[in-house]
Amino acid sequence: MRQNSNARRRAPRGGGTSGNAFTRFFVNIGVKFKSLDTVKKIIVIACAVIGVAAIVLAIVLPCVLLGGNNNNTPPTPLPPSHVCEHVCPDCGLCLDAECQDAACAEKCQGHPHVCKSVCDVCGKCYNILCSEQVCTVNGKCGHGKDTYTFEAENATLTDGTDKLNVSNGNGGKIVGGVNQNLGASIAFNIDANEKTTASLLVVV
Repeated sequence: MRQNSNARRRAPRGGGTSGNAFTRFFVNIGVKFKSLDTVKKIIVIACAVIGVAAIVLAIVLPCVLLGGNNNNTPPTPLPPSHVCEHVCPDCGLCLDAECQDAACAEKCQGHPHVCKSVCDVCGKCYNILCSEQVCTVNGKCGHGKDTYTFEAENATLTDGTDKLNVSNGNGGKIVGGVNQNLGASIAFNIDANEKTTASLLVVV
């Protein structure tokens, strides 16, 4: 009988003690929670919800960002954005009517020509190669005046570091060896009976 009584007094084996402590821990939390007022209870519940949400995001978000990629396949790169290569220098819009890219949807509708070769004396265009109406309607600079043509082979030629040479070209004789010929010159002597203003056109 004494042995049976001692057996009953022995501490329970296994996880009995830890189980009781774990239960007491949650019982104490429950008692403390019940003793809180309504505002504090709401704060505790809100903090708990935020904590759970943070844990869920920490687990789920990396999987979402990686796209569920479990086979180490690199993600498909995005196509490069379109860069317009026909930009109008005046308005910045696209000049290519055949380009259908969304970035070039707005097209340049053209701009009125602004002459950049205005003569300081007569106010007309002195660029004989320009055919814009605004530069031709009133004639070119020097239009209607006496015209003289001077050929380079008839000029006074001065050699530089290299010798100048005269040869036959498609439109007549030409003077070669001028490019990068330091000190070389082509000079014309023009005499006038009175002081006057002349327009000089040089074709190279």
